[in-house]
Amino acid sequence: MRVYGVRAALCTMFLFLIPAGLISAPAQEWMGFLDKSLAVPEGLMTGRLTVSGKTGRSQVWDFNLYKKHTDLLYLFSTKRRGLELKLLYKSGGEVCWMWDLLRASLFRKRDLEKFEPVLGSGFSFMDLSGALYESQYEPVDLREASTMVLKIKPVLPSGYTEILAQMDREKKRPLRIDFHGKDKILIKTMRFTYDLPLLDPRARKRISMAAPAVQDVIDLETGRISRIEFFSLDRAVSPDDSLFIPEFLNR
Repeated sequence: MRVYGVRAALCTMFLFLIPAGLISAPAQEWMGFLDKSLAVPEGLMTGRLTVSGKTGRSQVWDFNLYKKHTDLLYLFSTKRRGLELKLLYKSGGEVCWMWDLLRASLFRKRDLEKFEPVLGSGFSFMDLSGALYESQYEPVDLREASTMVLKIKPVLPSGYTEILAQMDREKKRPLRIDFHGKDKILIKTMRFTYDLPLLDPRARKRISMAAPAVQDVIDLETGRISRIEFFSLDRAVSPDDSLFIPEFLNR
């Protein structure tokens, strides 16, 4: 009994000596998988944003997405009005600039403004930023079931008070993300579809990418359903640096 007591005491002491970061190491690792899976490749991508309301009517924007290093530039247009909106993300998605062509105005989204909807969709400016979850959130819990369920919370003021990511255990990529708002109430759900073929316009063949080819959002606050789907990917495009200068967005 005395030997058992000594061993128990030593085990207890050992647990207190373990740095807190090591206990959450698996959860931190899965946060890395989350970021890696959602990162779009560099080059030029084309896609479409579709927003459907409760009445069943839909609004559609086609877009080009340029990526160079960690900078992103979205160009949204409609068949009726042409180019309507430019979104520029700098510093790994931490800085967001918006050029609204209809109002001929340049805005910088700050703090909680980044969680406002883009074009009335279920996607916020932050959702499209490409910013790493690891830079904004910390892991709270990691549970293993039919999927790995990762719970994270923000380290700074955020429009999301809690996020639950359901991850594929084998492929280590998110299948669904639940976003919670005030009082940790579920406000929207995002689902991902992978491995759909994209057109490589130069090689004139179908290719795939590691990032989701389709993202669907159900906004529980508005009842809107939004979808982003990618159609083509040209990795050979190296966007000019001038595209990512905020003062040049009005050109």
